[in-house]
Amino acid sequence: MVDTVPAAEILSMVEDLNSDIFQTAATIADGLFSRDYELANTIMEHGEHWLGINLAHLLYSARHRDPDSRSLIIQTVIQAALTQTSLDVTLLWDAALNGSSLDYTYQKIRATFSQSVGARWRVLTRANTKYVDPSIVEKAALARIVSILSIVLSISGWMGGVTSNWDSYRQTVETQFQPDLEQIVKDVVTLDRAMGEGLVSMDAELVVIGGGALFDASFMENAFGDDDRRVSQSSEGDGSAAIVGCTCDLGLQIKEGDREGGGVRTRLLLKPKVVLWSALLDAPQTDTERL
Repeated sequence: MVDTVPAAEILSMVEDLNSDIFQTAATIADGLFSRDYELANTIMEHGEHWLGINLAHLLYSARHRDPDSRSLIIQTVIQAALTQTSLDVTLLWDAALNGSSLDYTYQKIRATFSQSVGARWRVLTRANTKYVDPSIVEKAALARIVSILSIVLSISGWMGGVTSNWDSYRQTVETQFQPDLEQIVKDVVTLDRAMGEGLVSMDAELVVIGGGALFDASFMENAFGDDDRRVSQSSEGDGSAAIVGCTCDLGLQIKEGDREGGGVRTRLLLKPKVVLWSALLDAPQTDTERL
């Protein structure tokens, strides 16, 4: 078997997906968000589950920030949510995106047999399980993205948040942003199929850095560049104590080789972009804010 989609093309697909996520998040964050609204406990619990406690509460407290700072936080969290959800879609091997044991099976095969054997199994399995009917994956991916985005927007106060009917709110979110969200789903599914079925000489994996990790410039990129004001410095002043808040742009790495060929080698093709906590906490706030 030979590659039908080269690694360079997959890299381009990841960059396109990152661009569409950024544009969608920026458009949504530029909308109207209430400052005085009540947040149901169940919505915050879901937010804590999907975003993490710190990010969910920072998002809710952003209602006390000035407009530009609030917009920055909302956009960042939307990017983080869409980025993580995109990764999840590529990791799951079943069409309904509920999870299965096939990934575990593949990892066992990958560790035991040659790259060519593992790749052949991966290509045939994914084509005949997850992507027998691509529309099923697309529908499940859209539903997952809409649900998580609805949680983020409700915590943010979009349209006053969820007042009583969650299903109605979720439907409004889907209707309002459907073209952009469908484009993201299309990007993710195309990328997923390229990595799972088109690339056989190596394995390609998306990379997301979890919140709370230490910033490592060799493996990730600070979304705000070299702005020292936004980077937490360690006591030695070398920046090693900078804490990641979330990932806003997906990274890409490839794994080449196998046990017979001297071991698997990992190579980073695209560093994930991260937003540091110092950048999120640096936004101006009112005296009434409580984190």
